[in-house]
Amino acid sequence: MKPVSVDILGTPHKIIWCKTAQEVDDGGRTLLDGQYDSWKSVIRIHDIERPMEDKLQTLWHEILHGLEKILHTGDLDDRVVDLLATGITYVMLHNDFDVKSWDITQKE
Repeated sequence: MKPVSVDILGTPHKIIWCKTAQEVDDGGRTLLDGQYDSWKSVIRIHDIERPMEDKLQTLWHEILHGLEKILHTGDLDDRVVDLLATGITYVMLHNDFDVKSWDITQKE
């Protein structure tokens, strides 16, 4: 089962699994794989027709943006955030973290 929330340093965040890349952007203007909304404490992930590994990497990317905001690190370069998310995803997938048991086709 896909997660529907994540606690980022004591702040609960809702995870919304979106059907389209346009739906990910709260304003509907841009096609995105993921978005972190610090005002609403919401993470949106493009869910349909993407491999589980890509969705997990995107989720970690947005969680890292959440950490960045909560820890007041300043704006990290998005390429750095993406590289860190890719590394975390690799570690999770190759070290028995059981994310492969997520049912990525389940509708909420």
